[in-house]
Amino acid sequence: MNTSKFKKMVLTGKPEFTKRRQGLCQALSQHYQSVEIINNTSEWYEQKPLTLILKLFYALCVFSLGKADCLLHKNQQAFMMRSLNIERQIRQLKYSPDIVFHIFSMSSPFWENFDIPFAIYLDYTMALSEKHWQDWAFFLNSKERDAWIECESKTYERACHIFVMSNIVKNSLIQDYGINSQKITVVGASVNFHQNKINPKKKTFGSKKLLFNSSDFRRKGGDIVIKAFIKVKKMIPDAKLVVIGKKLNPLTISHIDGVENIGQISSPEKMELLFSETDLVIAPARCEPFGIFLLDAMKNGVPCVITAGNGNGMPEFLEDWIDGIIIPELDPELIANTIIKLLSNPNQLSLMSEAGIYKMQTKFNWDNIAKEIVDVLENSACLEK
Repeated sequence: MNTSKFKKMVLTGKPEFTKRRQGLCQALSQHYQSVEIINNTSEWYEQKPLTLILKLFYALCVFSLGKADCLLHKNQQAFMMRSLNIERQIRQLKYSPDIVFHIFSMSSPFWENFDIPFAIYLDYTMALSEKHWQDWAFFLNSKERDAWIECESKTYERACHIFVMSNIVKNSLIQDYGINSQKITVVGASVNFHQNKINPKKKTFGSKKLLFNSSDFRRKGGDIVIKAFIKVKKMIPDAKLVVIGKKLNPLTISHIDGVENIGQISSPEKMELLFSETDLVIAPARCEPFGIFLLDAMKNGVPCVITAGNGNGMPEFLEDWIDGIIIPELDPELIANTIIKLLSNPNQLSLMSEAGIYKMQTKFNWDNIAKEIVDVLENSACLEK
């Protein structure tokens, strides 16, 4: 049902961003006559194997793959080229969209002529990265850093509205970029890729299986998880820890009984099966903009143990001892004691499971988020024609 007074939306961003927001695109399609996706096509330096060669070269210079990736993709020239690329593709359309919806701030949908209104959806800012995870904010010098911030600022200022996942990002836009708070709306997020249906079956507990996503081992607190699990194992000998996301160095876990490192999960069906066998997801991140993986866990009825602070958006969608556990600091012993308490109380886990599923059904799903986005845009003065 097309409910918007505006008919045609174009959704833009890097392919990996738009692909992961398929559920949002589908939900927005219910409100517009058409929603067309325009992805950033790769620039010359992003073509394989050139990307790998450049990244390895930078990594040798700065001794870090993360920092090398930052040097390759987060600079003024790259930002401008991506923005001009998207703008060119929009101009080549056979129609003029009523609104452009841009995913994240690696580029702007326009750079030379801002005659079509656009909104932007953010999970983090560079200013937050500087404070909480330097690998995402590595620049060769202050001039390069300031040039990137200038690109970000231009995009935020030109946007008719900015939708953000968390209040942390809203506060950064206000304090670090001088954006008017009336121009920012916190809408949260939902699961990646597609809008999976929530499993109607009641989750059962008792496996004593813990799950950790190691896609970025140190940032996500992998060392903290390992230390906590060793303590848990002493009290609950049949406890198990499943590590997904990537294969770790065997020396990291080979000396610990009960740890299984299965790497990448190849399909949503396999992931849902793993969730069905899991009692708790453990996520003591050093920095986590929002924690989409945890929303997927909640959708499948798995309570999560997270940590507060450190620029983490996770505490904004969990309620302590209602649908998850919020640990105030990165303390392995405190985390271990909490895990032991929860694994010994399946009834508590079941109550948290039901609360988490209810929250996903009523709040953190793309249909609700899309409706809020459309409602805000309908009342945005800059969209009036």
